[in-house]
Parts: sequence; structure tokens; C-alpha cells
Amino acid sequence: MAEPVVIGNETIKFVKDANTKQMTLWTTNVSYQSALDRNGAYQVPVGKKFIILQVRVTRQSTNMSTPIIFETASSGAAVGTIIFNAPTVTDTMMVYNTYLEVAAGQFFGNWGLTNIGMIIYGVECDV
Repeated sequence: MAEPVVIGNETIKFVKDANTKQMTLWTTNVSYQSALDRNGAYQVPVGKKFIILQVRVTRQSTNMSTPIIFETASSGAAVGTIIFNAPTVTDTMMVYNTYLEVAAGQFFGNWGLTNIGMIIYGVECDV
């Protein structure tokens, strides 16, 4: 019997199967930007959920900002629900371990901040 393949971050693990995949998404320093993958704005597929396991925030100017992630039904929309509101970025890079579920059909990303970028690590899996 083969050993299962385990994916995740330091503390939260998932057994990888055909319906579970680990993903890395990102945002740049643009207001209200949806998280991106290699195809553009990432929308959680029907029948799936996306679990954000870690957020790495990079400050792209000398100003300090509060990293905020929103979810919304529209890509790049300036309206949505805040699902992550972290302490102010005081270093070049801050790392936040999380467990945030984003529902099918939703986009999520940078909320109205123009001087930070995010790298978002997570798992897309069945609901």
C-alpha cells in the first residue's frame, strides 16, 4: 500500500487526493485586486472551497499598512466582506498562519491597499 501524500503548511495538513490541490495565489499593490493564479483572477470553482492557510505580506513602500483580505462575488470589486484583518505591517515581510474558508463562486484578495502585495498559500478541495 502506498503512503498518502500530505499537503498543507506547518500545522494544518490535508491528504492529497484527486479533488484536493495545494495552490499559491498572489496580489500586487493594486487596490481591490482579486487573488491571481496563472490564468488571472482566481474564483473558487463550483462544488469547491478554498482554504487560506498562510498569507505572506510584502510592504512595497515605506508606508505601513494593515493587510486586509476581502471576499466578493465580483472580480476586483470595491465591495465585499472582510475575512482577514491583520496587524499593521511593520517589517518588509510578515507571515500570518490562518485557516480561512472561501466559498464556491467567490473571489478574494487585497482590500483597498496600494502599497502591499500578498502571497496566499492554500488548498482547494471539495465542499
